[in-house]
Amino acid sequence: MNLSALELKVYPLLLLAIFAVASVMTAFLPTMTPLNMMLATWVLISAGFAIAVWGVVEFRRASTTVDPTKVGKVSKLVTSGPFRFTRNPMYVGMTLCLLGIQLGWGAWPSLLLAPLFIAYITRFQIIPEERAITDIFGVSFIQYCQRVRRWL
Repeated sequence: MNLSALELKVYPLLLLAIFAVASVMTAFLPTMTPLNMMLATWVLISAGFAIAVWGVVEFRRASTTVDPTKVGKVSKLVTSGPFRFTRNPMYVGMTLCLLGIQLGWGAWPSLLLAPLFIAYITRFQIIPEERAITDIFGVSFIQYCQRVRRWL
C-alpha cells in the first residue's frame, strides 16, 4: 500500500470528527468515570479550542492560508503566538478537544484512540506539511524546527 497516497487528503477536522465519533461509540463499554471528570472534560475542550483558535488567529494576522490541504499556498512562516511553543497548535488543540470528549463520555478505552489520532495526523498531515514548508522557506523553517517542538 502506498501510504503517501493518504498525505494531505483528509481534512484534519474531518479526522477529528471521525475519532470523536469512535470515542463516543466506546462509551457503551464499561466505564469508571466519576462525575468530577466533567470539570476535566470542559477544561480540556476549552483549552484545546482556545489553542487551536489562537493558531488560526496568528495565521490570519500573517495573511497566510489556514487550509492544511493547500500547503503550497503558505505565504509566511508564522512563529508568533502559540507557534513559539509548538509547531502545530491547531493539532494540539484538536487533540485536547478529543481527550476532553473521550473523558466526558466516560469511555476510558477510547483514550487509546488519542495516540492513534496523533500518529495519523503526524504521519499523513504534519510530516507532508513540513516537507512542503521546508521547500518553501528552507533554512528558516529548519532553524525554527530546531527551536520549537512538533507537538509540545
